[in-house]
This record gives sequence, C-alpha cells and structure tokens, in this order.
Amino acid sequence: MNLINSNLELTYILKNSAKNAFIFAIIWGCWAWWVNSSHGNEAALRASLTQISFTIVNAFVYSVLMEGLFFVIRPVKLRNIMTFLIPNIAVSVLLTATHMWRGTPNVLATAAAPLCVTFLLSLLYIVVVGPKRLEQFAS
Repeated sequence: MNLINSNLELTYILKNSAKNAFIFAIIWGCWAWWVNSSHGNEAALRASLTQISFTIVNAFVYSVLMEGLFFVIRPVKLRNIMTFLIPNIAVSVLLTATHMWRGTPNVLATAAAPLCVTFLLSLLYIVVVGPKRLEQFAS
C-alpha cells in the first residue's frame, strides 16, 4: 500500500470511528438510562453518563483497533479470530468494570445489549465489510 492509500485509509478509519462513537453514544446512553430508571433519576443519569462517556471513547478506539488488526494480522484464520476476540474481550471487561466502579444499579442489563450488538457488528465486519475493504484498498 503506498503512502496515498495509507493516508486515505487512516482518514477513513478515523472518520468512521468518530461517526460510530457519536451514534452509539446516543443509543446506549438512552438504553442505560432506561434500564436503570427504576432506581431513580440520579442512578439512571449516572448510568447513562457513564455509558455515554465509555461509548464515545470505546467506539472510537474499538473501531480503530478492529480495523487495524484486520488489516495487519495474517493468515486469514488467525486474523479473523484475533480481530474478533481482542476488541470484544477488552470491551466486555472494561464496560462491566466501569459500570461497577460508577455504581450502576443494573450492570448486567446495562451492558448486555451493547455488548451483544457489538459482538454481532464485529462479526459482520469480519465476514462481510473487512474483506471488501481489503479488496478496495489493495487496488
């Protein structure tokens, strides 16, 4: 990959990661508020703000990490396994620990939906999106 393609790739990854961070922060912040609202507005707001701030940082870092791993690791089987496992294990541990640390009442309910969606989207990326992007940037 030449320097021009590398710069275009980096720009694409950064823009895509920022867009994902914003969209998912809104979705999962609302989710966190809703599943914790039975514990009062203060607890729901704390859970929501925790989820929003975590999601903004995580969605950005997660996307960059996932795309970076996908483009760097060879052979294909190892690439697919590591691209799925490394970011998903990290986000599972960090999200759960962050909510526990911040005192979120319903940690499991708060974290389960975002994690399931994240796992599914990462699998979709590995099977469909990533291979197409490799072809696109190989030319």
